[in-house]
Amino acid sequence: MIINLKKEPKEVSDWVREAERATGLSGSALVVGALIDFSRKARENKQPRPAKNKNPQPKKPAA
Repeated sequence: MIINLKKEPKEVSDWVREAERATGLSGSALVVGALIDFSRKARENKQPRPAKNKNPQPKKPAA
């Protein structure tokens, strides 16, 4: 994965450059790690859906 920082906002390019210097990791590794972390946190915070009733009571016919 090649990151083209010329097309990104200044904040993004600054963050990538600072993080590369601080960690020694490549920009690609940092971006992938951030995406994985975001995905993991989203799954942890996901609210469970209410279960659908598989056997609903039949509707009574109108009289």
